[in-house]
Amino acid sequence: MEVSAVLLIGVDGGGTHSRLMLSDETGRILATGEGGGINFNAIGMEQARANLFDAAEALLGSQSARLSDCSLLSVGSSALDAPAGEALTAEFCGSRFAPERCLMDSDAAVSLLAATRGEAGILLIAGTGSMGAAIDARGNRYVGGGWGYLLGDSGSGFDIGRRALLAAAEAEEGGAPTLLRALFLRRFELNSVRALLPVLYGPDFHPADLAAFAPVADCAAEKGDAVATEILDTAAAASARLCAFLYQQSGAEHVYVYGGVFEHSHRYNAAFLNALNELGLGHLHVSPPLLPPEAGALLAAAHRLGLAPAAFLSKLEQSIEIMRNKAKSKENAR
Repeated sequence: MEVSAVLLIGVDGGGTHSRLMLSDETGRILATGEGGGINFNAIGMEQARANLFDAAEALLGSQSARLSDCSLLSVGSSALDAPAGEALTAEFCGSRFAPERCLMDSDAAVSLLAATRGEAGILLIAGTGSMGAAIDARGNRYVGGGWGYLLGDSGSGFDIGRRALLAAAEAEEGGAPTLLRALFLRRFELNSVRALLPVLYGPDFHPADLAAFAPVADCAAEKGDAVATEILDTAAAASARLCAFLYQQSGAEHVYVYGGVFEHSHRYNAAFLNALNELGLGHLHVSPPLLPPEAGALLAAAHRLGLAPAAFLSKLEQSIEIMRNKAKSKENAR
């Protein structure tokens, strides 16, 4: 297969996993892929580097290309809340990739670009971690949240998973009764929550892994569990407060929500909208982004290389629509 003269990779790098998208200079998507998390604040620089570049090599290999053929690698990382400087970019790339061909910014920044296409808007992320960003009508950018797990990552999967596990542990010692305890014990085939301690404090467990427990809280809440419902409501209210902060900064009235928690928890979404109403922000228009964050990373790459922005975006949107239609056809054929 003939390799395009210009190959761009856009990356949405979360704490648990990453999504990658490969395009040529026109914005035509050539391939997509996935990899492990790249939040080096949580898993360390060496592991984050390996997760990303192993995934990038696999993606390029699907097109008979090599990492050295990549013209620009554009990374949105959950470890950042602003563009990375030269020193950090070089440290992240190590010996795997030329840092001058790597563009690094926050995952919120590339998600915001994908959602708003440069127009005024607010982007809220609730995945493994949480963060928000906004752009106003003059093009000024604002950020909020993104404090990381040491300060709580309020509203995130980590926050929900940690609170759910804590509630289960407290229930075991006479605290408020909750289905969470039984659900955790069933999931791990244990007789007590305390038996989880060797796993939680073992060498292979990272703080970000607590986000994987968030669906347990969602399951309990769907069954009417009061403790789990309060956990989700509290987390959703935190995201609503972040939204209010970014609205005050930007005045933008279109809110784009993204991340595993928003994507998979009906209770969280309902509680978020209710919290916005209570804050007097029920007039805001809330929706998921039309383009995925990795597409925003590709748009940033196109801008860096001076490619025609309108034509690139148009081709990118067409390619994504084709991909989605193919995926729907396969799903319907099952």
